[in-house]
Amino acid sequence: MHAIAGVLKRLEKSPSDAALRQEHDRLVKELKRIQRALRKAEKRDLLRLKAEFGIGEEFLRELEQKSLPAFGDEYRNEQIQRVPSTHNLDELIAYGVEALTPLVDPEWLRAQSKFKYRQSYDRPELCDCRLHLVGRQRLLPADAPTRPHRFAQMLLVSSDIIAGRHDLDFFHGPMLVSEVAALGRSLNEIHRMGPEAERKLNTLPSVPDQEVASAIYELVVGAACVRAGRQVEMLPASKVEKTPDLRIHDQAAPFVLECKRRIGLSKYAEAEARHVERLYSISEALITRHGLSVEAEFDVPVSSISEDSFLSPLTLLSGSKDTDAAHRTSWGNIRVRRLRTVSKCETTRMFSPAFLLNVFGWNHVQSEWDGLICQVDPTPSPVVSFVESSRCLKWRCNAAESRLKKARGVTSLWADAVKQIPTGEMGGIYVGYEETMRAAIGDARTEDLLTSVKDRKLSHRNWVSVPWTVVSRLYPQALGDGVPELIESAIPMAETGYEHLHGIFPSKVFVPE
Repeated sequence: MHAIAGVLKRLEKSPSDAALRQEHDRLVKELKRIQRALRKAEKRDLLRLKAEFGIGEEFLRELEQKSLPAFGDEYRNEQIQRVPSTHNLDELIAYGVEALTPLVDPEWLRAQSKFKYRQSYDRPELCDCRLHLVGRQRLLPADAPTRPHRFAQMLLVSSDIIAGRHDLDFFHGPMLVSEVAALGRSLNEIHRMGPEAERKLNTLPSVPDQEVASAIYELVVGAACVRAGRQVEMLPASKVEKTPDLRIHDQAAPFVLECKRRIGLSKYAEAEARHVERLYSISEALITRHGLSVEAEFDVPVSSISEDSFLSPLTLLSGSKDTDAAHRTSWGNIRVRRLRTVSKCETTRMFSPAFLLNVFGWNHVQSEWDGLICQVDPTPSPVVSFVESSRCLKWRCNAAESRLKKARGVTSLWADAVKQIPTGEMGGIYVGYEETMRAAIGDARTEDLLTSVKDRKLSHRNWVSVPWTVVSRLYPQALGDGVPELIESAIPMAETGYEHLHGIFPSKVFVPE
């Protein structure tokens, strides 16, 4: 294994050396063989296998990173955040609400509006004066009040934006209103996709809440294909066999499309964030009493950190007379700063991006921290120019296990989609997911997914070909005082010999081309 490391170091110094490159390729193949063996092993056998191969975790990760494919800067998270706006979302939202409202029973929508979907800042029992962001996504409290059905919430939040209300949900709202905009402008195309598309559209208010986002994604992908000139039929799900979502009727060979979408955090990312919540809760009284801004950097999996091991160094630092103090712990680093009792800011909406930047130094496109838990005393209005008793915890986990598991959170979507392509047919896959993590995690997730797509053993089964894939990364976010925005970064990929598919199928499905 030391010889492998030496080859890699020499290759970095002499990248054009053909012999070294050949040796590198051989080592990468061997590495992949070892990784496959490790993945297939039961947990109880992992330690034995690693010892047998003589490979450490750190060395495996180093080689794995070197074997990932490169992708252009235009697909990197920090670059994506700088793209200029191309359309007026407000106009699209208004049109979408007008087009979609006739699909729902007014009494049903009125009943759904009684559930909580707005912010309330003067009622501490609703926990709205505490915010937990994981990247740019809000993690609601485990005991949060019931929310409306997702389709109803889409219409209700969109109506609030049209009305100019200040008590908006800045963190779930941008994706919800973007779905209204995309679906509303697609109705004409959906009506041309056959009876199953009509049925799926009309039953959106009645399907289980967790199925709404996936159904909308299938509909807008099909509609985008119709706009591109394709003859599209939405297929009904079969109870006896797996079926794709869409059939394309104007291609020489039988061609189908399968759509997969994921919203929200992965189970691992949510479990990690919930543990951070527990650490914050046991130290909340201390943080509040001293008005602290805490920065915690975890070098081990967060789940392994006990309450005492977190609280002890925090107690030590809070007693310091310094306004800025840091301490090295057994699990990482912790730093505390003292915030002012009254924090002034430019007049803005509570918890808007402008507010978070002014009061807590949190930039919505930041790439440094995994999450933020922040809190202030209740205020009588959602529009504020100052707040009292601000306190917060910024956190990130540098543990390799955490980074890898969060980076691999969507690869399984593509692998599942391949299984839906019928034997003897060609297929295309659309994978959509919300990218809200910091840049390092988001870029690693993209590279992991691209690696899976380019692996021939994944892209082809017996008598099944998948020459077309679109990875659709969605960046819902609020800007300034809370203006909703959606960035759609699509990575279309056609296998060698099928490059013409770039001109046949669309890449963007939410944002108009």
